[in-house]
Amino acid sequence: MSWSSLKVKLRDEKGRFTNGHVSLFKGRHHTIESKARISVMQTRKISLEPTEDLGYLCGLIIGDGWLIHNEKTHVYGVNLETPDEQLVEQFVHTTKSVFPNLNVLIYERTRLRKFKDYEWNSSTKIVIVQSKMLYEVLKPYKQKDFHWTIPEFLTTTESIIGFLQGIYDAEGYVARRNRKTVSSIALSSKHQSNLLQIRTILLQFGIASTLYQCSNHKTWELRISSKRNMEKFKSVLGFRLKRKANLLENMPHLSYERDNERKKVKVCI
Repeated sequence: MSWSSLKVKLRDEKGRFTNGHVSLFKGRHHTIESKARISVMQTRKISLEPTEDLGYLCGLIIGDGWLIHNEKTHVYGVNLETPDEQLVEQFVHTTKSVFPNLNVLIYERTRLRKFKDYEWNSSTKIVIVQSKMLYEVLKPYKQKDFHWTIPEFLTTTESIIGFLQGIYDAEGYVARRNRKTVSSIALSSKHQSNLLQIRTILLQFGIASTLYQCSNHKTWELRISSKRNMEKFKSVLGFRLKRKANLLENMPHLSYERDNERKKVKVCI
């Protein structure tokens, strides 16, 4: 994505939209006053007290967010881009709860999509949290090529629960056997090593899961497939996104047990 060419609608702190470019990331047209203001926003201190909300925010960023740094303007931060309104609201609400002193910017981007003879507008929301400290704290754990590790500063049970909720809200889904039956709760990732961390933690909560390599050999899935383990996931962890939580709550589960207790990696063909 080219920040210099991105046309967006910018929503200010009062919720009002204005047309414009994301000039904050363009590296030009900044006055001395605006540069000083950006510098102050970048260096605001944040608390890393290992709460459930901090863990949740880290899970969202590591699962579905990006770390951003513009060398020209010295702007640091994290961002989340998604068409999911619920995810945007959850991300903004949690960010303001955990880091009330940080600057949060919300942008709306509309693209014209074309397929054969059809045309339609597709909208996404971009949320940017400006913070050099947050950028530097998360950089060791969100690596290149979609590799990631669980932050070491999440040292409490509550913060780990929050992280799992965040990663499942970002990258997880409820798989259905048919329209009325849930077959599994799944988490997908490009790399096996990412999911092995989650599998180990789930076992500590008494939730067994099985790791599969998908038939395309490009992605991996961690599946919670038995009724007992899905009920355990729902009661101990669960989704924060209402859409996913309702899907899990309102659908009957499969009644038979699968071999999730095995620790070997399985390959789905």
